[in-house]
Amino acid sequence: MNRFALTVLLLCSVFSKPLSPSFEGGYQAEYLGALYQQGVNVHLWKVVPSNSESDSLVKMAMHENEIVGFWIE
Repeated sequence: MNRFALTVLLLCSVFSKPLSPSFEGGYQAEYLGALYQQGVNVHLWKVVPSNSESDSLVKMAMHENEIVGFWIE
């Protein structure tokens, strides 16, 4: 698992209390790549909780090595 995937999973657990139970049974994170949008790099991950029927798309926007946006869909 790369350092970006680790960052995403930490942010998921800290900022998404409603989603925390989904990750308790384990998960798989797959880095999908990055996009350059409106002056920032947007990194994308597919996160598959082992005890859920739905996958999540996680987006993290970074500018000058700082996180400037974070979304879970």
